[in-house]
Amino acid sequence: ADTGTIIKGKNIFEVLETKKCGKVIVHTGKVREGAFKQSDAVEARINSSRRLDIARNHTATHLLQAALRKVLGAHIKQQGSLVADERLRFDFTHFKDINDQELNRIEEVVNNYILENGIVKKQQMPLAQAKETGALAFFGEKYGSKVRVVLIGDFSSELCGGTHLDSTGQIGLFKILQEGSIASGVRRIEAVTGIYAYKKIKEEEAVIACVSEDLGVPGDKIVGELQKRLSRVKELEKQLQTHKLDIARNSVDAFIQESQDVNGVKAIFRIIDNADMDFLRKTVDAIKQKAASCVIALGAKAEGRALLVVGLTADLTVKGMDASKLILKA
Repeated sequence: ADTGTIIKGKNIFEVLETKKCGKVIVHTGKVREGAFKQSDAVEARINSSRRLDIARNHTATHLLQAALRKVLGAHIKQQGSLVADERLRFDFTHFKDINDQELNRIEEVVNNYILENGIVKKQQMPLAQAKETGALAFFGEKYGSKVRVVLIGDFSSELCGGTHLDSTGQIGLFKILQEGSIASGVRRIEAVTGIYAYKKIKEEEAVIACVSEDLGVPGDKIVGELQKRLSRVKELEKQLQTHKLDIARNSVDAFIQESQDVNGVKAIFRIIDNADMDFLRKTVDAIKQKAASCVIALGAKAEGRALLVVGLTADLTVKGMDASKLILKA
């Protein structure tokens, strides 16, 4: 909905929303100054900057649908949309995921349409004639006997009554923000154009510059440096796990010696500092290999959660004892 003002002399009415009631456009809002009465002659002024941003996103939506049909196929049909001043949203039929390569190609095709600076033509014609030309109809719209067709180059022809640019070059830039599924067989793309697309790119550049500074490498070497560091982290994690296993094995004898005797069965109950589930499991397994007739319960605290592993030596399992039942009673 457009916003703007309706003026009569010094009387000002701020338009907050416009709605279509049948064939009539109704403006709703608030009187900011003075008063108005029926049959007053007034002057309507729109927020031209905001209107232009909306037109950018609206024309870009038509380009996006054309790009989707070109990249993904003619089965693409609109299932809903949002055209605002800051962004656009487009819902469409498609029955599988869109991969990164396809998404990049869609964005590239739209920007190529923009660079071509094609003329955006608006023509009034009978509905039957519009259908004969192959013009696409928007999802959920109802049309009269005469319709408005928006033609862009030789790649887009749609029935549309909304505000549009005069040429595609006025969009400036098109950038996809995100894409995903919203229902079975329906996907959604959100995007920005013009100054909002430029701002988004500058935000991403600032993040890259920050990461580049932290890593101490130029921006074009960030990926290589991250891969190298991640490889090093994995290597250190592997070494740490090996070290933890060595500690577990070295602790086994002490745990067994400090076990308690409960009706002829050894019982080992220990809380181990700075242990994770993997360490607890490996320690229990190491004890089971060296002890007989032993119940083992090892616990730890990690990230505010209590961890507990209960194990039984093989001879107790044969006698019918069940570790899963024991842990439920813990």
